[in-house]
Amino acid sequence: MLIFWDGGSTRYLIVIDDVRKDEVWAEIEGAFPKESSSRIVVTTSVQSVAKKCSLGGFMYRLEGLNEVDSDKLLWQLVGCDRNELPQDVQSHSVDIVRKCDGLPLALTGVAEYVRLKLEDLRRGELRCSAIVRDLGNNLAGRLHNAAFKAAHATLKECYEGLYSHDLKTCLLSVSMFPKNYSIRRKSLVRRWMAEQLVPVPFDGQEHASTVADKNFEKLVDMIMIQRADDEEDPAPAVVPGAVKNKCRVQGVLLDFLHNKSVSSKFARLIQNGEHLQTTSGDNNLGPRRLAIVYDPKANRAGGGNSNKAKLAEMVEDLDLSHVRSLTAAGTELSDFKLKRCKVLRVLDLDGCTGITGGVLRRICKLKVL
Repeated sequence: MLIFWDGGSTRYLIVIDDVRKDEVWAEIEGAFPKESSSRIVVTTSVQSVAKKCSLGGFMYRLEGLNEVDSDKLLWQLVGCDRNELPQDVQSHSVDIVRKCDGLPLALTGVAEYVRLKLEDLRRGELRCSAIVRDLGNNLAGRLHNAAFKAAHATLKECYEGLYSHDLKTCLLSVSMFPKNYSIRRKSLVRRWMAEQLVPVPFDGQEHASTVADKNFEKLVDMIMIQRADDEEDPAPAVVPGAVKNKCRVQGVLLDFLHNKSVSSKFARLIQNGEHLQTTSGDNNLGPRRLAIVYDPKANRAGGGNSNKAKLAEMVEDLDLSHVRSLTAAGTELSDFKLKRCKVLRVLDLDGCTGITGGVLRRICKLKVL
């Protein structure tokens, strides 16, 4: 897009949006006159492309909004003062902001939805906590709400833009972890290798660990995987956003991945006693990948103990004979009846409790683990 051009000289200001490959910039770079007073602005979601385009120039890494600015933008778009609404809205407004993770596009979708439901909120017919609960489903496209259409389309485009099948499956595997969870890089890479999610060249020139590490770096480069909040940037001036030990996935993207994982039958996810899935006809089928997550923070509004009991009951009813990968977080391992997991190959117990001597002996009897 040509923003400005001085017809009497070669001075110009050009903005090139959404460049995703180095080759694109290499093809068009030579077409611009070498004029020091001119400016070219390139936007991209790929860090390596940004570095390529900014040689001798300036690279700016766009960060998400903080909670204060997110809250201000949300209610500015809604078009009303939050303090004029019932106490329920005032109490849970911060939960909406945190769920959007500082993304303006997500905040825009929420604001449009709240604006449409404003009278229901004022009359108390719609609880703000219900909006928070369904926000992930809306952003993931499960509820087909028009207010979130743009946000869902953007998330889908980011996922479909991954140029290989193994990158998509590696990213889907991250949906086996709960929100706000610091994932250990080494554990994630080992999971990809154990589940054979990374292709190994037939010529044997590369080991599976090398291929897995490359896939990890590609997902970091595309900002699909980010550095965890509790890990310091190892070299912020040299490698912005580099991931050394721990990583995470942005909450909005993780909601989308949960939906994609289940709809493609990649995994069965149970969180706080609820199936995270779009269809109900295959609940009795034995899953091959299973994640059981209990997050007490998500139940602070009440019902925590009942949800935990419900989660244990759902696990008891599951057919675990086909489970090859099991992730347990925030719950007791004794609930899983490991003797039924006869073909288990991957077991992630980070954040799991109730690991007794009997449980360890049962783990040792898993022949293909």
